[in-house]
Formats: sequence, structure tokens, C-alpha cells
Amino acid sequence: IMERIQLFAGGFGASLLLHFVFTAVASRGSGPAALKPHLIAHIATTFTIFVTLANYGTYLWFVAYPADMDRTAGYDARAEWLLGLMSGFQLYEFCVCFFPNCWELAGKNKEFLGHHFAAGTLAFSALQYGYMHYYGAFFMGVSELSSMPLAFVDMFKQFPHLMKEYPAFADHVRTTFGVLFLIVRVVLWFPATYSFWQDSLAVWGAGGPAPLWLVAWFCICNLFLSFLQLFWATLILKAVYKKATGKEDLKKEYRN
Repeated sequence: IMERIQLFAGGFGASLLLHFVFTAVASRGSGPAALKPHLIAHIATTFTIFVTLANYGTYLWFVAYPADMDRTAGYDARAEWLLGLMSGFQLYEFCVCFFPNCWELAGKNKEFLGHHFAAGTLAFSALQYGYMHYYGAFFMGVSELSSMPLAFVDMFKQFPHLMKEYPAFADHVRTTFGVLFLIVRVVLWFPATYSFWQDSLAVWGAGGPAPLWLVAWFCICNLFLSFLQLFWATLILKAVYKKATGKEDLKKEYRN
């Protein structure tokens, strides 16, 4: 138990350390970044963690995991590291919303607070109970492939003057994010979700190996997170339509 708590604490501590290092660097600069150092630090921290999670999770899911791995009770030490980093990172993501000038990170409808809570508790529960290590590689790793360009999308959203200076790059980043999101969080997400539900119902019917309350919690969180993916996908598709029909206002789209 202590080893798993250490992995969780390590993920949280690493995220905070990165944040405060980047904050110190931003504070010494000039311009808008120096006025909102926690925002620029959050962007740099999330990008660093997203790259780590995405690459490691993709390696586990597509390369390392054997085809006959037990998808519900199969233990994998590498997955424990991934889950420890993700659970600690999600606690950081939740806390940073309450830092100076960072409340907007909670989302327009504060939906990101719910996302961070659900993803964080899922990762920690999988870590603590050794449950669903197989799916952890996808939902906590592969899914973050779309989050890497999201860090740059957030940068342009939080610092609009950069969009004026680099309009082409801002447009390319936003397009890359949209394409990756639809591929990873819709095309790949829902087949993985279907398989997850098949296995979850089998565990429920057999009465184990995981506690039934844990199986139910995983299913509830998956429903919530899947709903969020569909909600965000509709926003992306609306933006695609506006761009295709020449009705796009890049500044307004970034605000949304």
C-alpha cells in the first residue's frame, strides 16, 4: 500500500515541482506571461506530463501488452507507474484551478473539475486495487495523445496576443488537436469503452475479482467521461463546420 501511495505522491509532487519551476521562470520574464506566471507554468507542466503519459501509454497498449493479458485483474508494474503519475497529476490539475488567475481552467461550466476528480479517482483506484491495468494504458495514456496539442491551444486561449503574432501556427495547432481528438477520443475511445463494459459486466456477474462497488464506480466514471468526450466532440465538429463554410471566427472559437 505504501509503495502505491508513494507513486501517487510522486506524481503529484512531480507535477507541483514542474509547476513552481516554470512559475519562477515565467515570473522573471516580461509581458503578459510575467503577469500570469501560474497560467504559463500550467501550460508547460501539462504539456510535459501529457507527452510522458501519451508516449508511455501508447507503448504499453500497442506494443508491450501481450494479446492474452488478463484485461481486468492482470497486474503490470509499468501500469502502476503510469497510474501513479496520472492520479497525482489529476490532483494537481484540480488544485491548480484555485491558484491565482487560474479559475478559468475549471472550464466554462466547471466541467474540468468533474473530469479531474473522475479521472484521478479512477487512476488511484486502479493503482490501489490492481484493477484494470490493461485499460489504464489506454484511458490514462493513449487518450492523452490528443492532449499534447491541447496545451498549445490553451496557450493561445490564455494569451490572445500570441494568436495575433502567430495566426498560422495557432490555426495548425487547433486543427491538429481537433483531428487527434476525434481519432483518439471517439474512433478509438468507444471500441475500448465497449470492451471495458463487456469485461466489467463479466466481473459483476462473477462477483469478482474486484469489489462490486469498485466495478460500479469505474462504470459510472466511464459513462461520465464518455459523455464529456461526446460533448467536446460536438464542439469540435461545430468548429469544423464553421471553418468549412467560412463562418469561423478564430478568436471566438478559442474563447469557447
